[in-house]
Parts: sequence; C-alpha cells; structure tokens
Amino acid sequence: MDQQTIKNAKGVLIAAGLYRPARFVVDHVFHRVRLHERRRRLNFYRQLIAPGELCFDVGANIGDYTDTLLSLGARVVAVEPQPSCIEELRARFVGHDFATVVPIALGEAEGTARLFLREHTMLASLIEDWDGRRNLGAVEVPIKTLDQLIRTYGHPKYIKIDVEGYELPVVRGLHSKVELISFEYHPQPKDWAEKLQIIELLRKLGDLELAILCEGAAEWTIGWTKIGDFLKIVPEQIPPLIGDVFCRLL
Repeated sequence: MDQQTIKNAKGVLIAAGLYRPARFVVDHVFHRVRLHERRRRLNFYRQLIAPGELCFDVGANIGDYTDTLLSLGARVVAVEPQPSCIEELRARFVGHDFATVVPIALGEAEGTARLFLREHTMLASLIEDWDGRRNLGAVEVPIKTLDQLIRTYGHPKYIKIDVEGYELPVVRGLHSKVELISFEYHPQPKDWAEKLQIIELLRKLGDLELAILCEGAAEWTIGWTKIGDFLKIVPEQIPPLIGDVFCRLL
C-alpha cells in the first residue's frame, strides 16, 4: 500500500472517530513489529523518565515517542508542524490528560517558515534540500522557540529533538539548563559538524555527559561519557548508523 493510500485511509478513520480502535487492530494483528518497537522504547526510557516528569517531544510526527513517554507516566508536550501528523496526534491522544499537542515548529527565533513535505511524513523538513530527498510540496508553518515553549508549559526534565536536519536552530532557541536532551544524528560529516556545534552550545549551559543510542538499539551504544572523552571518539568511533546523542547537564 503506497503512502498516499495510507494517508487517505487514516483521514477517513480520523474523520469517523475510528482511528484509535483501527490502530489497535493494525498494531496487534497486522503490524506487530510496532509492539516490539514500543516495548524496546519503554524498556529503554524507563531508566531515564519517572512518572509526572515533563517532557517535550519536538518533531513528534505521529506520536510513537509521545506514546512511550505517556506510558511511563510522564506529561508530554508533543510539538509537530505537519498538518496530517497534527490530525493523527490529536486523534491518537484525544482525552489524555497528560498529552498536549502543539501545532508549530521550533527554531532560533519566532516567525514562520516553509515545511517541505516528502512521501514519508517522518522525512518532512524545514531544510529544502535536506538529505537529497524529493519534495512533494511545502506549507507555511509557525515557528516559536524552546524558550517560549518553556515559558508556556513549564521547565521539562527531557527534550527529545528529531527534526530532520533542523536540530541546530532548535537548540539555538534554548537559553536555560535542561537536565536531559537528545537529538538525532546522521552518519555524514556535515551532519556531525552541526551536532558538534549543538554540543558546544549546550556546554555553555552546564557540565555535560553524553551518550549514543544507535537506531533500533535496546541499550546504549556508547554509555555516559564525560564531554572531553566523548569528543575524542566522535564521530570516528561511532557506528555508521542513524542514532541519537543524549546530553545530560550536570
């Protein structure tokens, strides 16, 4: 089934108020790998997040990480600018007291920007030529900053950032210490150069320990490491896979 057909089917289910039961059936009968991935995320994040803690899911897409954090008892602000994903997030978490869907993008300063759409919603980006992907169109989306989000919703324990190459501007919009931050990286020199800039920005907010989780891994690829030692091994000693850098401010 192609992506447009899936998108159309979701739209019909959302409009009919049947999204949640339909998703349950798909996950438990037709696409059980989702349940395996959910269990993996739960087991991993259980060591980091406690019930009642506030988390920001920046680049929430359709909410898989939001779902994980909510299942651990966290309060989650799910930030997502993509119209089809906003509809799905609202349908998925309607009535959940600990979930807040915020239909914006984040960046260095308040304003607007063009969000470039791709075949897969998870690949939409505010960078037109990001990763050489073909653009299917663009929509104008509002931009706010992490500082503004904190003023509105409170100071989070954890910020997860997955915004397809736009991570650096997002972090430039943060000027206060957050205990735990993660951001996606790709195994290309240009991307790693930007991720090292993010690390230097966070370093100004406090002492850092860093860790690496490669995509799909059930445990740390590289465990918590002091920043000096971490910078000696990245990116040369990191597996050539997509993953996340976790930063713990001490």
